[in-house]
Amino acid sequence: MASFVISHEDRKRSASSVLVTSAILALFSRNYWKRLWIIQEILLAQDLVVCCGQKQIHWGSFESFWNELVCISSEDSVERYPYIDQVEPSNAMALVVQRIDDHNQYTFHNRRRQLDELLEIHWDAQCTDIRDKVFGLLGLISTEGKHSPFIADYSMSVEEVYSYTLRYLYESTESPHLKGLSRLRIYARILQKTLNLGYSDALVEAEINKIIAPQTE
Repeated sequence: MASFVISHEDRKRSASSVLVTSAILALFSRNYWKRLWIIQEILLAQDLVVCCGQKQIHWGSFESFWNELVCISSEDSVERYPYIDQVEPSNAMALVVQRIDDHNQYTFHNRRRQLDELLEIHWDAQCTDIRDKVFGLLGLISTEGKHSPFIADYSMSVEEVYSYTLRYLYESTESPHLKGLSRLRIYARILQKTLNLGYSDALVEAEINKIIAPQTE
């Protein structure tokens, strides 16, 4: 099976090591990993093979590489893996970690997260229609709970998607201590940067009041 880890022999061949390191960084840092539909496919697929040009590598090699990185001691990490500080926060590694975390929750089924958590993780995902930064995550969310399902409606404007999603996030939160103004403001900030909206504080508060008011009457 292919491996990303640079061997002791490779490190002796400095030119080879530089080439391997550059290739790893180039692959892991591509914007490809930020595309919303790629994110969805990676997190939902049961079996993954990554193709790059004429080359193929099984997703298990990505996970093995991550497991190798987390086992590296802090003392020798820089010497053995000079690229570690750049690889760990890369676009690809973020998906590797999320997929490992999700699949470790159950033996046969993916873990399904709540929409607010997915928005926090993938707010900067790339797509042609900015509304898909919300709608494209719906296939990943948990359907458990008593709240109504989220309906993707492309007749809504971006501003309407913001309002609808903000209300959904509030109403789908079942923990009473999370249904406060502070939490709603957090949701509002996440949605603003997700949908690239520059609302003023006054507009944000007005939107929040529309949601809170019926609950307090």
